[in-house]
Amino acid sequence: MNARFITRALALLTLVVAFGCQAIVSSDPPSFVCSGTSLAACPAGNYCKGAGCSPCEAIDICDGFDNDCNGKVDDGDKNDRDKDGVTICGRISPTGEVVDRDCDDDDSSVNPLLPEVCNGKDDDCDGQIDENACAEDELCAPKTGCVKKATACDPTAAPPACPVNQRCDTATLSCVGNAVLPLGTPCVVDQQCGDSAFCAPSSLLPSGIGAVCTRSCCSSADCPNDFVCAPQGTGGNFCVSARALGRSAIGTATGGSACTANADCRSGVCDAKRCEEPCCDDSTCATGTVCRATSFVGSTHFTFGCAVKNGSRVPFSDCSAGNCEKGACSDFVEGSVCVSPCCGSVGCGTLDGDSVMCREVAPRSHAGDRVFACSLIVAGTSFLPMGETCTKASECRGNLCQSDQKTGTSYCSDICCRDSDCTGGLSCLPYASSGVQVLRCQRT
Repeated sequence: MNARFITRALALLTLVVAFGCQAIVSSDPPSFVCSGTSLAACPAGNYCKGAGCSPCEAIDICDGFDNDCNGKVDDGDKNDRDKDGVTICGRISPTGEVVDRDCDDDDSSVNPLLPEVCNGKDDDCDGQIDENACAEDELCAPKTGCVKKATACDPTAAPPACPVNQRCDTATLSCVGNAVLPLGTPCVVDQQCGDSAFCAPSSLLPSGIGAVCTRSCCSSADCPNDFVCAPQGTGGNFCVSARALGRSAIGTATGGSACTANADCRSGVCDAKRCEEPCCDDSTCATGTVCRATSFVGSTHFTFGCAVKNGSRVPFSDCSAGNCEKGACSDFVEGSVCVSPCCGSVGCGTLDGDSVMCREVAPRSHAGDRVFACSLIVAGTSFLPMGETCTKASECRGNLCQSDQKTGTSYCSDICCRDSDCTGGLSCLPYASSGVQVLRCQRT
């Protein structure tokens, strides 16, 4: 074998080995095994996610990791919207439990690090309302605050705390008469209006009407003939005298129906050739329209009304530019998705094996107002029935465990639009939440 052949053979072997190694060895950087949440455990642009490194993300979600690589765990803006320093993620205790979780991230005066006060809210996020909020010689009246026992009636006292012809108002702890006033009549307390109605404060009704007896509604069909259903944003919809609103002529056409004049519509309002009417779901809207988030003529409130579809994106699909058929695109921790109206969590059903909860949301196109929509995933599908005794909010379908001033116990509650949305002997009544009145299933 001559020297030239040997030289060529060795050169060929060198090329084979070189190219073979290149084919076997990947150009990708080696994977990293890490623990904890330290950014130093991973290459630049990555964070430690359990047993390995993962590329940095735009949003820091509630998962115990530093998703956005800013050196802080679960601190994303959407996890602490009210900027009170307490997130909806909470923290992990030494025993492995999630604690100190903000139960109302839209209200900076509510979080588990604050004391409970007498105001009708769960200030300390323990699932109870107004517990131990007053001194021993005081009682808590949600509408007025702590009241001295010597000057207040006690609804739990025996014998009765008021004269035979009166009852103790649980909201103000004052004795009131039993006379039932008709809708639209000026009032002071709920008992004056009867069992199917309540006394709404002027702040809850259209300007200039004052405190009158009313009841909640989904559309004008729920009100007497000379009354219409007036939308008041998140506060709910209420039966108001048509004459008090300047609507002297009322027709019969339902929400979303074609019209040429105000007198054609049951609501007394024809706008853009369609009857304007609030709604709770599609069932009360005319063919070709849906119950979606919209604005109303002469009102600053953004609420749900009968109108043509706003877009093609269905509830819980991604959205970005107001393209939802129900008209409301809301920011979630996981991103922005379309939401639909609701009158309680039961009507929201389930998604991916977990329950969906009804709560206040701020549509991206109308950040100054809020609507009730199916908008929060709650793990599990088994909860205590509405009205059942509870000890913490997570036991209830609507994540609301409300204190009963009469018995000192708490019961499961939920958002509502009208009495028929409530079970367990509860009624749909105004309730102070985050500084505004909302409708919630309550004991009377």
